[in-house]
Amino acid sequence: MAYRARVRSPRFDVTRAAVHFFLDDYRFETVWARPLRALEHLSKYRILLTPDFSLYADWPLVMQQWNVYRSRWCGRYWQELGYRVISTVSWSTPESFAFCFDGLPRYSLVAVSALGVKVSEPTERDRFMAGFREMVSRLAPSEVLAYGGLPEEAYALAPIASYSTRWDRHVHAHRRLL
Repeated sequence: MAYRARVRSPRFDVTRAAVHFFLDDYRFETVWARPLRALEHLSKYRILLTPDFSLYADWPLVMQQWNVYRSRWCGRYWQELGYRVISTVSWSTPESFAFCFDGLPRYSLVAVSALGVKVSEPTERDRFMAGFREMVSRLAPSEVLAYGGLPEEAYALAPIASYSTRWDRHVHAHRRLL
């Protein structure tokens, strides 16, 4: 369940639901800027994915490192409070590989998303897959939770459980009506 939908979704069994942050950063900035306030909304959940702060390829590496740090800090803080935390993994260019996998446990469950990646464009797909291969090499994840679709070649590299996006579900429901 997306962070922004956390309050509006009473139909979910929150004891089994996980909160993800595959959204525009401004929608979940509070988890970093005002963590106690964010916990007012997150407290009913037991499973949290770490925030997916953006790592844009055209940003300076130090800004990307800052966003990795913020994600790791939130995850560690939530673990200390007793939440089950699933690490979200993201990368930009091969230069980000020097830091974007740091601090993540090997052989564990991780989450990724290719939202915003134009997988139909070879350059973007290749850059995403280079990072995905590097993640698999360094972390050897037990399973990858994929929010939205991944490039087809990713499925041969690691066990992947795919979850449709809210938009995917909306489009699918609309098509059934036609």
